Amino acid sequence: LNITGGGERTGCTGFKFQTEKWYCLEVQVKNQAAAVEGDLYIDGAKGGEKWTPLDQLNKQYEHPLWTAVGDLARKTGGHGGMDFVMAYRLVQCLREGLVPDFDVYDAAAWSVPFPLSEQSMKKGSAPVQFPDFTRGGWKNTTPSGS
Repeated sequence: LNITGGGERTGCTGFKFQTEKWYCLEVQVKNQAAAVEGDLYIDGAKGGEKWTPLDQLNKQYEHPLWTAVGDLARKTGGHGGMDFVMAYRLVQCLREGLVPDFDVYDAAAWSVPFPLSEQSMKKGSAPVQFPDFTRGGWKNTTPSGS
């Protein structure tokens, strides 16, 4: 997997974040010259492999929850609307008696990067261990919606 954005291409397998900058996820770069920031290349795509603008793929792959509340989320929520979507979904699950999409272990994992970063900085940017709050239990979890 490669990430593109801001005119650069890297061979990393993770995202490189930059303030308010989105990066395009590439699957096997085959024709970099045709790529435009915001395009996605899907290896083995129906109708042939090609660079496709994300807005064309949204219709096919956009999650129904985002379709339902995405406009409101973008207007009222932080992080591009995802803060709103997460809160909306939690309330929806509680009202409808559904098991929430995330649990206390997810919440802990989402909350711990800040204090770990602080520890790392105090140690001269040394790596710090990321705790496994589930004690290995994540290996036996069922994905949401399954």
